Amino acid sequence: MRRHEFPALLVSVVAAGLLVGCGGSDDESARPQSNGVAQLAPDQILEKAKATAKAASSVHLKGTVATSDSGTAVDLRYNRDAGTVGTVTQNGQAIQLVFQGQDLFFKASSDTWTGLTGDSRAGELLGDRWVKIPPQAAGFESVTTLATFNRFIDKALTPEGGLTKTGTKTVRGLNVVGVVEKANNETLYVATEGEPYPVQAQSDTGQGALDFLEWNEPVNVQAPPPDQVVDLSKFAGK
Repeated sequence: MRRHEFPALLVSVVAAGLLVGCGGSDDESARPQSNGVAQLAPDQILEKAKATAKAASSVHLKGTVATSDSGTAVDLRYNRDAGTVGTVTQNGQAIQLVFQGQDLFFKASSDTWTGLTGDSRAGELLGDRWVKIPPQAAGFESVTTLATFNRFIDKALTPEGGLTKTGTKTVRGLNVVGVVEKANNETLYVATEGEPYPVQAQSDTGQGALDFLEWNEPVNVQAPPPDQVVDLSKFAGK
């Protein structure tokens, strides 16, 4: 539940550090057994949630985060071993993202690139093409963290301040207990039945929520075809 800065190309989509898990069954008889986390201290609940999330093979992160002047929509699918694919949208401008190995690719419209860079020439060159970002490009470290499954889980579920816990409640059909981080006014809800996945987290000041969905479902990650890629490293120093 830690905040991060993003470069100008992307806003801070993990600013709220909000996580959500998949929904549960309406059949009470099908519910899994209690996992005991509701009886634990808040830091222990958070550690169990982190370990469970990191052990997953994949997850779908989706939701919105409010910023000072707009809202940002996030729709990313993680494969722990293969990489990440998805879209980040701000003010109606969508940026597609693929992260595979050490390679980071973006794709956006000409208007989006022009708006992001303030240069119409960038829009003409990069619009509707995949752009490969150099591995060590300055300012993109937190984008890489967002796109790297285990690094994102570590950052997002590392508290900056003291923790308390809430009572149990039902969220999206799942029984949960909340872990409250006062420093950032955020609450993470963790499943109290079955595996203790993060189920829902929200900004307590109403600044948005992100959902973690479809744990362990197949996620296909493929790098864009080379003939559709503009490699920015080839322009370095020019």
